[in-house]
Amino acid sequence: MSDVPDVSYRPVATSKIHRTVYPSISPSRPELSQAGRTVLVTEGSAGIGFAIAIAFGHAGADRVIIVGRDQSKLDESTKKLTQECHESGTKYIVNVSACAIHDFPTADFSPSYALTKNSGTLLLQQLAREWQSSDVQIVSFHPGAVYTPAAKGFGLKEDSLSWDDNSLPGSVAVWAASEEAAFLHGRFIWSAWDVDELRSGELKERLENDDKFLRIGVHGL
Repeated sequence: MSDVPDVSYRPVATSKIHRTVYPSISPSRPELSQAGRTVLVTEGSAGIGFAIAIAFGHAGADRVIIVGRDQSKLDESTKKLTQECHESGTKYIVNVSACAIHDFPTADFSPSYALTKNSGTLLLQQLAREWQSSDVQIVSFHPGAVYTPAAKGFGLKEDSLSWDDNSLPGSVAVWAASEEAAFLHGRFIWSAWDVDELRSGELKERLENDDKFLRIGVHGL
């Protein structure tokens, strides 16, 4: 069992692969405005969680609430969030999952991590079957390979590989909390995948006709 996770794995669902924010998912787009909303980000004091909080702030959310277990980090992050993001019907659940739910070799370093990610994502997938996206929209995604304090704690270094920018998962989270992402209700994607390709052409057709596509389950039987 490896002590360091392999974060180089990248499944390709779209021809375009992104490593940072791009126009279609930019929080500055009026169509993705979060005005009038209150956003709760768990583990939002650092890493990907904080990047998501910043992105929702840039998208104009009325209130961004971050929670965590380290009060000093929360105080510091709250100050940064306030400085960077001036005050500027449907509910949304955006689940930051992980590739560990389907790439088992990647999860060898921590089987319990893959188990909890699988369980959480499957729970939300089942809830999505009970709720219409117009009531509660649920989208799960793998944030990508972002150099966070957690990655550093696993022994990875800034030059270990070409890391994704933290603006990518942050912006995908904002996009996933918009009506544009309703077609992914109850499904799992990678933040690197191009959203314009996902909602057009062959991928759009498959999403419309294959109920198992991009969902957890035993397939091929």
